[in-house]
Amino acid sequence: MGMTESITIFTDRTITKNASIVLGSPIYMGKFGPNDKVYADITASGGGNVAVYYQVGRTQDDTFFTPGPASNMGVQKSTLGSGASRDLHPVVEPLMMPWMTFKAKEINASPVVMSFNLNVVKG
Repeated sequence: MGMTESITIFTDRTITKNASIVLGSPIYMGKFGPNDKVYADITASGGGNVAVYYQVGRTQDDTFFTPGPASNMGVQKSTLGSGASRDLHPVVEPLMMPWMTFKAKEINASPVVMSFNLNVVKG
């Protein structure tokens, strides 16, 4: 296993019922190679359920969008358990465009507080 880089996406952000938040600064993915593994390190608390999606763009100033393969990275707070919890989820082969950002959406339950780091293991 190679070196691991941890990128903070957001820390202790509250997502209200039926709301969503997006990372403010896109991440340049061109520095990562095809053999690198990407993991979502998520901590969440509260009664809400959260889905996390990645969004891509061609440039840092592009209008970012959620591509078809990105439909909910398989990460939901309901799978993390109740109360404060933390889990690590592999990001299943994201569409590697030069720039990426992330969107977290509360799914019609109640507010949730969430922190999200992206861990990249160099292959």
